[in-house]
Amino acid sequence: MDRVRQEMDHAIQSDQPGLRELIPSVAHFRGKMLRPALTLTCAEVCGADPKSDAARVLSATVELIHISTLVHDDVLDEADLRRNTPTINALQGNEAAVILGDWLIASSFRLIASLGRPDFDLALGEATRRVCAGEIHQLVKRGDDGLSVEEYLDIISGKTGALLVACAQLGGSLGTTDTGVLQGLGNFANHLGIAFQIRDDILDADSSSENIGKSAGRDAALGKLTLPGILARDISGSDLPLGDEKRRDFILQNDGFQKAHEFACDHVEKAIRALDVLEDHPARDRLIQFANQSVLRKA
Repeated sequence: MDRVRQEMDHAIQSDQPGLRELIPSVAHFRGKMLRPALTLTCAEVCGADPKSDAARVLSATVELIHISTLVHDDVLDEADLRRNTPTINALQGNEAAVILGDWLIASSFRLIASLGRPDFDLALGEATRRVCAGEIHQLVKRGDDGLSVEEYLDIISGKTGALLVACAQLGGSLGTTDTGVLQGLGNFANHLGIAFQIRDDILDADSSSENIGKSAGRDAALGKLTLPGILARDISGSDLPLGDEKRRDFILQNDGFQKAHEFACDHVEKAIRALDVLEDHPARDRLIQFANQSVLRKA
């Protein structure tokens, strides 16, 4: 992972005024490093060397793409905190944050092109398109308290699941061409992404900014309906109330947080079952650990 971080640093360095001052702030966005870990683990479980140049470059690329979306998300969400640190937009303004996000994603595609693997370029291009489509879908549904569970799942399968699926399948493809194995890894990653995002949405609706290290309550403030609210609404048969605190109390009274947690745990089980295509391997055990941890984290 240290080599992945070094690869990322090298890929985004610049002596251009403005960028030179902004780039060090990117380090604050490196938290769980889930996407590189998933990429390297799927490479290993399929027989590839996770220390190879290809595995390192691929892992650095997917994390840079992810970080670019976080920088842009903070602008969209008008967020002030990320990992207990002021966001780029809070410190430098929206313009600087948007351009920095663009620089990161441009750097990521320049980096993956260095492998000379057009199939990787295409797959990551399509995954990034799906991430953007999911974000736009959520954007146009702001203020729609009639959002269904199915549409919510479609949104998060794009904005969160798509890049994780690419991580798993491209990482695995470094070691195997078995379509059954690669499909199983893709199914695992999609369910992992759903569980991970549901947990994120629970934390946003039911925590303080101090507890989760980033601006909390932004979904409700911006009119984004997420699974806890959807389930509470469906259970009660009543419209969601306006106001952050009233909405949180409504979700709590109608078991929205608990039902959403159970929903996420169901996807963890589906993710683990998708790994039945793999033989026993320490790396397979780590994938199971990733899935279980996705619904237990506090931030």
